[in-house]
Amino acid sequence: MNTMSVSKTQPLKSKRQILFKNSIYGVISWVFPILPTLIVTPIVISRLGNELYGVYVIILGFSGYFFTLNVGKAVTKFVAEYHATGETDKISKIVSATLMLGFAVGSITTVTFAVFAWNFVDDVMRIPEELQSTAVVSLYLACSNILVSMLGLTFQYILQGLQRFDWYMMITNSTSILLTIGILIAVLNGYGVISLFAILLTVSTLMCIVSALLVKRLLPELRFQFHIGKEAWSEVWRYGLSIMAYQLFGSLLLLFERTWITRQFGPEALTFYVVPMTLALYMQMFVASLVLAMFPVVNQHLSNRVFLADLHKKATKLILIIVAFALLSAFMGGRIFLGLWLNEDFANASYDILLIQFVIFSIVAVTMVPWQIAESFRFAPMTAVASFSWMAISIPLMILFSYQWQSVGVAYGRLIGVLAFVPLIIFVERTLLGGIFWTYWSSVVVRILGALVFAGIAEYLLLVQLRPTWTTLVISILCGGIIFVSFLFLFRLFGPDERSMIKNLLLFNR
Repeated sequence: MNTMSVSKTQPLKSKRQILFKNSIYGVISWVFPILPTLIVTPIVISRLGNELYGVYVIILGFSGYFFTLNVGKAVTKFVAEYHATGETDKISKIVSATLMLGFAVGSITTVTFAVFAWNFVDDVMRIPEELQSTAVVSLYLACSNILVSMLGLTFQYILQGLQRFDWYMMITNSTSILLTIGILIAVLNGYGVISLFAILLTVSTLMCIVSALLVKRLLPELRFQFHIGKEAWSEVWRYGLSIMAYQLFGSLLLLFERTWITRQFGPEALTFYVVPMTLALYMQMFVASLVLAMFPVVNQHLSNRVFLADLHKKATKLILIIVAFALLSAFMGGRIFLGLWLNEDFANASYDILLIQFVIFSIVAVTMVPWQIAESFRFAPMTAVASFSWMAISIPLMILFSYQWQSVGVAYGRLIGVLAFVPLIIFVERTLLGGIFWTYWSSVVVRILGALVFAGIAEYLLLVQLRPTWTTLVISILCGGIIFVSFLFLFRLFGPDERSMIKNLLLFNR
């Protein structure tokens, strides 16, 4: 174990408290933006209509995924790692290299897609002619947002590397508030899709400036440098480009998916596909918010494989519990939720897609901790291979299955492709953590399935016996959750440390 690293960090109990607190900040940074989105989405759909909303989400998804071609995540790793080892002089070089590389990539991406905007809208997506001018102007604004978001996210990743999740939460929540208010005012006053992207660009620019000023305040020794040095460039290129690669493959998969649905079945079909997918993505983002604080911790303890293995098992077990109950509740109450939230026609068109997407993003969520460990040990190329495999398997299957099952077939193609992520778990456990924990995972899965049976019976009986209302849905999920957790305790799934964390969470202790 690295004695220098240990000497510069807090005692184990203190570190656990910090990790727990940062995890709570991460969850709040997820919950706060999601709630207003759930409220605003039905209003936006009703004001724009299904077809125009389909145009909105395909452009939004395009820009939202392509700004993740950001190499900025590299700074989270290196800021955390160099702070742990006392090499703070290297941080300015790493941050400078990351910003320059991100600016270059963002500029090329922005200009390229702006130049070919008309071709993209007309030839690729085949958006109806009467909506093309709206789509093109929206795409121009979305392309500008790609560059701004790349830079802004880099500064937010620095906050994560500094483990200042309190300020990170402030940034994400402020972004959500401003976007929600702006979008709500726009649609209620009759403004269309273009105005929504103008609001998005304005908010992104403001948050980029605020993030940069905040980082400068928290890290006063940070200096932007043009003369980086070979070592810093090498680190950023090797690590950052691998991250860009797997994000690119994921973005291409999403871009093909949405373009294919729009071309084959129209923008309205895309709305029925994207809304349930977004709900499943929210579940995965919730898990991501829980494990967000882990990444800098992992990079501070790279020499302690025992600690990392224990962290991996406990965190992944928690993720399995969350996604298992989310899948159960989506299966039992998903159709009722969509009917109450939007309407019965929407629920009938989207329920099957909702279930498939929840399975897809549950698998993604389970791989998050191994993914972080692989990146921390500079095995980011392995994650790029996994992402490429997902894309390469899914796209042909999306085409094949869509001819028989339409949009549902596209979802099936994505589901089969995501299974390419499973070997990553095996690789990380065998290569980096000392072996595959077959016995441990078998015990965990059996206990979770046992608890799910009792929770599922409770939810089913309540939903069948009571009239479908918001109150019924909330009560059934709440009762199912209580029974689920109770049986997990009965089956002794949680150890002493985990029971203590749950107690702290319920009592809001630090």
